[in-house]
Amino acid sequence: MIADFAAQQQQQHIIIDQQDEHMDSMLGTVRNLRGIADTMNTELDDHVILLDEMDGMVDRTQSRLDSARSRVADFLKKSQENSPLKVILILILLVIILLALVIMT
Repeated sequence: MIADFAAQQQQQHIIIDQQDEHMDSMLGTVRNLRGIADTMNTELDDHVILLDEMDGMVDRTQSRLDSARSRVADFLKKSQENSPLKVILILILLVIILLALVIMT
């Protein structure tokens, strides 16, 4: 009976030692995962900074495009409004030139 108890106790120690080895192995894996997670976190923080900078540049570019689009629209509107006046002025100028040519000949 004492021999059975000693054998059982020895078996329990072996099982406990195996469990300790597995736990140590798992601890190493968890530490590796922690290192990977820390590296990923650092990379993500860096990308957040870059994305914020890019967002600011996109906003500035959008403002410039809006301003340019507005100026082009104003120019087109003004050029359409003044178009008949320009045609009249050009025709008057042509009439004066033609009259000058007729008078000189």
